[in-house]
Amino acid sequence: MRGYIASREFVDVRRLVHNQENDSYIGAFISLDLAHQSSSSLNGRIRGKNGINIIRITPCADSSESIYEWIMNTDLRGDIPKVIIRRAIGTYLTSYIKMLEAYINENRHKYQ
Repeated sequence: MRGYIASREFVDVRRLVHNQENDSYIGAFISLDLAHQSSSSLNGRIRGKNGINIIRITPCADSSESIYEWIMNTDLRGDIPKVIIRRAIGTYLTSYIKMLEAYINENRHKYQ
């Protein structure tokens, strides 16, 4: 996002499950609350927060393509204008999909 969230961090718990019956992947993640960590210990960073996020990837019948669904619940926090977030979210999602695809390809043996 052109440096707007470079100084943010998220502390999340993530889980990815491979459903072998229909060869789909379901992932979920949510931020942890770390009440013991003060904002001064973040060294100027802003802690973003993820609510419950769900990702599902299912294969299309008779195709090498997949359907990618993401219910996103993210609060970047700070003073980022919403117009900038709207412009950048498409690029972010495309990059995320590419990184996820690379991860799955590198770790496919773990989920089979």
